[in-house]
Amino acid sequence: MIKPDEALKIVLDNISPVGAENIPTYSALGRVAAQKIISKRDIPLKNSSAMDGYAVYNDDIAVIPAKLKVLGVIAAGDDVSDKKMGKGECWRIMTGAHVPVQADTVVERELTDDSMPVLTVNKGKKKGDNIRPAKDDIAIGDAVECKGEIITPYMISRLISIGAFHIDVYRKPKVAVISTGSEIASVSEYDSSDKMIDANAPAIIGMLSESGAEPSYLGVVPDEESKLINILNSLKSYDLVAISGGISAGDFDCMAKISEKAGIKWHFHNVNQKPGKPVAFGTLQTGAISAPIFGLPGNPVSCMFCSYYYLIPAVRGMQGMKEPVHRQITAVLGEEINKKRGRIQFDRVKLEVTDGTLYAYPFRTQNSNVIASMVESHAFMELADDLEGALKPGTPVRVFIFNRAGLF
Repeated sequence: MIKPDEALKIVLDNISPVGAENIPTYSALGRVAAQKIISKRDIPLKNSSAMDGYAVYNDDIAVIPAKLKVLGVIAAGDDVSDKKMGKGECWRIMTGAHVPVQADTVVERELTDDSMPVLTVNKGKKKGDNIRPAKDDIAIGDAVECKGEIITPYMISRLISIGAFHIDVYRKPKVAVISTGSEIASVSEYDSSDKMIDANAPAIIGMLSESGAEPSYLGVVPDEESKLINILNSLKSYDLVAISGGISAGDFDCMAKISEKAGIKWHFHNVNQKPGKPVAFGTLQTGAISAPIFGLPGNPVSCMFCSYYYLIPAVRGMQGMKEPVHRQITAVLGEEINKKRGRIQFDRVKLEVTDGTLYAYPFRTQNSNVIASMVESHAFMELADDLEGALKPGTPVRVFIFNRAGLF
């Protein structure tokens, strides 16, 4: 069996961005930029004051205290093209206002007697102090290298400030979400019978939505090969398909049996990991669609882990993200655990920050049917396949944070 990192590489090697669209920058929060942006403006436009004070010649305050004549007040936005000054003269100036061309220093109000028309400066300043040079932030023609990055509120501010009111962003991938199993009922079909409610689809849909995709829930398909083939063959206009359940080797696991009839070519099937060994990835090719397809495990925790580790990086890559893979960080094991040799484990752990150190505490059970382990934990702790025996408290461990609620 292949290892998780090998499987993830196969996934990313078989997906590509789904195209771009142009939208208002104000509406681009959370989208992925599909272009770099060229500035249309100099920021600051001219030399500007960094604070309220007085625009002076530095030579005039070489000897302290210094007496200066105040010519008037310059507010932010004022035209300073006619604001001249000579030796022994200065202008009162507000934060953000353009500095007269002859001035080379701004003295804070606190360092003066703040009086007009004659000002006393009580402390000297270095030449250039409190002046923001023109183009110090960005100049016309400079590039903002944001392609492949998620657009944040701070990036929106940056782009608007340089005159970029529209931006090309990658389109949101459209994902078909299907659950399988004759023992499963969707919420709309639930009739107080003994069937289990479909809890996998809501988790998948939520994770996809958080990651910028557009998921569509197509319901639950029973363990009947013909019905599953029919729904796969009917899919149109989707960029990706995610199916939970039916991917194992049981007598009623349809997904593992219908590959040829449904037009699926699997790139891998089963990964040396726990949870989620029976996970598959391939290409669905029919007369109506050619799209990547995931066969996700039916056990809820296994399904959620595989969605996190494989599906979400895939939809990120389809949105053109430069770094679609989840990042690991280091924590310290908070209590002793035992590990069997063989599989790479991704144990659910609670995280706590104590005296600046991040500690990882394994959830009370690692059974893949216990949804509480996902709700109450913060991260997956990766344990190598060759680890065996007791891991002592204080051991450094690598974790993927999937839930920040109540943590930071």
